[in-house]
Amino acid sequence: MSERLHYQKLFIDPLRTDLIPYQQAAHIEDSMFTELLHTLSSEISAERAYDHVLALSRFHRIQASPGYRRAAEYCIDHLLEDSGDARLIHYPAERGASFWHFPSFDEWSIKQAVLKIISPPELAAKLADFNDCAISVIQRSKATPPHGIAAEVIDGGDGRTEKDFKRARGKIALCDAWRASHVYEAAASAGVSGIILYKQRHLPGVRFGSGVYGARQYNSFWWDENELFGFVLTPEDGDRLANHLRSQRRPVKAWALVESETYPGTLEVVTSLIAGREDREVLVIAHLCHPKPSADDNASGVAALLEIHKVLSNLIERQILPQPRFGIRFLLVPEITGTFAYLSREHSARQRLVTGLNLDMVGQRQDVTGSTLCIEAPPMASGGFIHYLIEHAARKVLSHKGDTGLSSDLLSVRMQTTSFSGGSDHYVLSDPLVGVPTAMLIQWPDLFYHTSADTPDKVSPEMLRSIGLIGAAVIYTLARADENDLKLCADIVGQALRRDAVDKMAEFAQSDAPMWVSLEFEAGLLLEYGRKVLMGLGSLHPRSKSLQRRIRDQMRAYTKCVKAEAEVCDVASLSASMRKRAHDRIKEQADHVVRRLIPGPVYPEHALRRTTGRRRSRYNRWRKREAKADLIWILSLFWADGERSIADISRVVAAEIGETNPDLVRLCFEISADAGLVEFVKRRG
Repeated sequence: MSERLHYQKLFIDPLRTDLIPYQQAAHIEDSMFTELLHTLSSEISAERAYDHVLALSRFHRIQASPGYRRAAEYCIDHLLEDSGDARLIHYPAERGASFWHFPSFDEWSIKQAVLKIISPPELAAKLADFNDCAISVIQRSKATPPHGIAAEVIDGGDGRTEKDFKRARGKIALCDAWRASHVYEAAASAGVSGIILYKQRHLPGVRFGSGVYGARQYNSFWWDENELFGFVLTPEDGDRLANHLRSQRRPVKAWALVESETYPGTLEVVTSLIAGREDREVLVIAHLCHPKPSADDNASGVAALLEIHKVLSNLIERQILPQPRFGIRFLLVPEITGTFAYLSREHSARQRLVTGLNLDMVGQRQDVTGSTLCIEAPPMASGGFIHYLIEHAARKVLSHKGDTGLSSDLLSVRMQTTSFSGGSDHYVLSDPLVGVPTAMLIQWPDLFYHTSADTPDKVSPEMLRSIGLIGAAVIYTLARADENDLKLCADIVGQALRRDAVDKMAEFAQSDAPMWVSLEFEAGLLLEYGRKVLMGLGSLHPRSKSLQRRIRDQMRAYTKCVKAEAEVCDVASLSASMRKRAHDRIKEQADHVVRRLIPGPVYPEHALRRTTGRRRSRYNRWRKREAKADLIWILSLFWADGERSIADISRVVAAEIGETNPDLVRLCFEISADAGLVEFVKRRG
């Protein structure tokens, strides 16, 4: 059956049953989470969580490094205070090892790194010292000779091409760039000894111009970029040095010393389990990595996880809370790498885990960082429901109570629920082939993100406490899986789905999606998504007849809502020629069916290293003109089920995020095939 006919059938008769009356403003019983939050609020400590932030920010937590290992041991010590199950799992950090398709890499350690300008005299100064600021060196830098290296500093422009490094062999290049991977290939090919970066990443809405005064941008070489050392300056020091070089005054000479080492080692995952009565588990995860101090990113997420673990463990041990049906699994990982490692090597994990919450950058002081608390949904292909429950709990925790002078309570922080964008561990778990729909709590954007100014003073103890309350309430409720609680969860999720459908229909009408798919197609995708979400919730207690009736009732109400919105949705008219061009472009890909070969989402930077230079160049050109290129690639892989063609996948991506391009989707799958992630098969029939 074609994708179009499939969705037509869903739209016309999605449940083959009479629809129940739909009330968009249906009242949800206010007792949901109330009693549990009252119990938790007397136990969760803002000060204890903040102490963890202070302690963790003192570790240099680069993935597969001694500093990361010491931070992991710190976490184990605190988890063991509350649970005898906590343990440290060691995975190989060495070239040649892999976790599914995700490559491992050698361990890296560093003792010192110093950069000094030694001439001319008016510029002579120490510009970088690892022991003063760990972010002043590009992480995973190659070691210099033991006594350092003295070399001329040249202007490397933006460092994108070898033309920027004329006559640069053996010299140190100052580059007007914020990311080491942008300049590495051209610099290494030109034979430079090292690079110096000084720009900061632009973050719309919070970081403008030269960035955060006096701060350095966190930078790292990739695991296979091992021919250079590098340093990071503040924008002020970098501009001063660049202006001197561009004025063609006397040459600048620098002395650099990097004492570092790469070798086969280990990377660690911290895990602990609060046991349930059954072998299924709900998950709380946070990444433990990043350079010193990295307080918000992500000492704050780790601190919140440790506090949730302590409070739930103690309340269950004291029998104030009953032992849950499902276990509660806690994971602290090197970001993305550790999640791939755990899922690929712990073979029963995917079967046990039912849903998850990722805590990433959760503790910010919003008045200082400019951030907003975002509840990021799992991708539509995964059909997750947990983000709807997190939003409900967050509104109870974060609302001003009492007389506000308005008809409803006001939130005490900026907060919004956002669609899936990836970029952290939840994107690995939410891959449909992995099967653990996971939401993320994150504060974004953050003025101090990935800079040396991400320090503990930017973290709010009260925000950590609030995140702990929200996370503990939702995770324990799902782990307990009480029949009455789950019926209330079904009401909350059903109402949220209906609100979501109204918003998604409006977004569809205002996007480029109508060029590629019809309104009927969009409605069909929403119905398929709603069914998957509600069935996922129902699977937590499949033998409860009353819960299954509630799920069916909510699906009927949701179906009626989607149909009603489709009838009134006003889609801008498109010219016949525009529609024909889009139709012809997408039709060209109708016979190319994609089948996935291995679990785990694509990591674009890794896949691009395993394809041809021509395809890599083509994709990088796409990136420059399509801001969502990486997201389109990730979602396309999620929708590839061995039945859909590239044309089908292009359409569902358009329906999910409002834009697509079949030529880009085809290129993504060609690169994925080169990387061994997919294969092309003939369409059946």
